[in-house]
Amino acid sequence: MKKLLFTAALLIAAAASSFAQCDKPLMLVSSATNYYNAKGELQRTKEEETIITLTKTEVIIAPRR
Repeated sequence: MKKLLFTAALLIAAAASSFAQCDKPLMLVSSATNYYNAKGELQRTKEEETIITLTKTEVIIAPRR
């Protein structure tokens, strides 16, 4: 359920920002990273800051260094 809500929030944020600023990247920061397997089961959670960058052509998910 949390995964679904997070995904929905991410898509809404991306859609809202793309209408206003389609040529500018959008950066989101999270405090934890959840790793899921192909079946959608949670494998592990790592407490780390992760940066999600959305541009017109790509989505980049990387840990903050």
